Amino acid sequence: MPDFISNSAYGEDAMLYGLMDRLKSISHIDTFAKQSYIDIGCFHPVIDNNTYFLYTLGWRGTLVDPNPIIKDEVAKHRYLDQYLQVAVDVEAGTRELYMFGDTSSINTLDKEFSERLATAGQLQKQKSISVECITMDEIFSRHMQKYNYPPIILNIDIEGLDYDVITSYSFQYRPLFILIYDDILCSFEGSRLKTLMESKDYKIVSSNFITGIYMDTTSPLYKDLKKVGYYDRID
Repeated sequence: MPDFISNSAYGEDAMLYGLMDRLKSISHIDTFAKQSYIDIGCFHPVIDNNTYFLYTLGWRGTLVDPNPIIKDEVAKHRYLDQYLQVAVDVEAGTRELYMFGDTSSINTLDKEFSERLATAGQLQKQKSISVECITMDEIFSRHMQKYNYPPIILNIDIEGLDYDVITSYSFQYRPLFILIYDDILCSFEGSRLKTLMESKDYKIVSSNFITGIYMDTTSPLYKDLKKVGYYDRID
């Protein structure tokens, strides 16, 4: 593999790359071989993006973001991916997207969350627009229609609704890794999201102060990782 260059805001792709590289060395399976991903709340397809490095390796997947400005950026930089200009919610319908700017990464469907962000960061909400919403299961359905195989990586960063949306998912398809935003800063102990993921047989195997990377404990690859004592987070 070439030298790794991170595109994530806080090194999430580097953490994921490290896990995949370690798995490759202990399982003798090429974890970097072309597979697929779903990136919900992808924002810019390159800048501050957790899945762009997979795209450069030949992976293809589904990018999801309701911001109209993202469509042109995807067409320019990730035109081989499927792009869905929708938001993800617990049920289908139409909702308001509260926007801090056309190119802001913290635009959100959650009005209360947007107000907290505005107060904490002394930011000014500029406008709101109506956007189409579909469910997580519908996202997976459209992904399967396009690619015919489930994603290995699921990335979710939707500014305040992450817990609600993952709670609503059926887990019919089980990505090997799920990267998900959590607003429990610095420590994931006591996180309701962590408790939920554990109830779905996912364990946190890496994290920074805003994102946890969870791994499917029913996968043989998890057992390989645990067997060699990789990451103290694996119980």
